[in-house]
Amino acid sequence: MDGGIAENLPWRETKRAGADKVLSIVFGNKTPESCCKNIYEVVNKSFSILCHELSKYEWDGTDYLLEIKEPNIGLLDKKHIDELYNEGYIQTKLKISDIKKKLII
Repeated sequence: MDGGIAENLPWRETKRAGADKVLSIVFGNKTPESCCKNIYEVVNKSFSILCHELSKYEWDGTDYLLEIKEPNIGLLDKKHIDELYNEGYIQTKLKISDIKKKLII
């Protein structure tokens, strides 16, 4: 289930839909502090920071949180979607035993 502005990490809705355990995936950005070449980059970085900070309030409710940090890829950067999927796959494989311990009863 994907989140949105009001509920960036929708673990409550996922549990309401019947899930016993919820694995949440968030993307952190390791972008350098320097900003920005144009107004689009300012808005993109601001939106990314906002969504990340809002999701932090929800982290305690999830059963397992997988945070994926990817350099220089903004939240709205659709050109790198395959890269993000691939990094998510790699991080999940690296942490699968820990995930299983937390999620499987």
